[in-house]
Amino acid sequence: MSNSQANESIFEALFTQAVIDNFDEYLESLSQDDKLSSHCIFSADHEKRMSTLFAREKRKINITAASKWVKRVAAVIFIAVSILFGSLMFVPEVRATVIDTVVEWFDQFTRFTSRSTEATKSNLEPTFIPEGFIEEYRYKTDFQTIILYINNYGIEIDFISTPINAQHSVDNEGYEYEVVRYNTIDYHIFTSIDLEKVNFIIWEEEGARFQVGSTISMDILFVIALSVK
Repeated sequence: MSNSQANESIFEALFTQAVIDNFDEYLESLSQDDKLSSHCIFSADHEKRMSTLFAREKRKINITAASKWVKRVAAVIFIAVSILFGSLMFVPEVRATVIDTVVEWFDQFTRFTSRSTEATKSNLEPTFIPEGFIEEYRYKTDFQTIILYINNYGIEIDFISTPINAQHSVDNEGYEYEVVRYNTIDYHIFTSIDLEKVNFIIWEEEGARFQVGSTISMDILFVIALSVK
């Protein structure tokens, strides 16, 4: 290294150290907040940006605190519901509703299964059929009933009664589903989106499972279901 290069390196080092020392002395003179505010003047845009930044950070803190509170409340509600459901399971009526009937949903069909192993004879059938419909077909045993009603336009009404301990599957593609509770009985209603497809209702009553289906309106179909006695 030449003498000139060495001198330049020494000068740069001394100059850098002088700048650092001068900056440190300046900071020491601004150690208090009042001195800082009196010596440093910021633009309005800078003050606005800083206010926005602090407000944003404050919102983050509030959101984090709120999220923790919501999680605690949700945990408390979940525990309370779990305890309530567990206590209700000891009530025979509730246990029968929840456990005895299992509704399983698959991609193309829905299956109804009962945990009951006893088959009950049923003589129940519709007592109301819309005007213009006549009985076209009947198949009846001690535990199963199939009745077909038809009118002059070829519209059919199907009624099926099966033992409650038998599996029962229905098509669920293209249907809207809901459950209507009436007189302690849950009616599973499948309303077809396509007007040409059959609407049907499934329910359980007196140890048997029933299904009534037709392309007629769901309102009339529900009246037929309620008339089964």
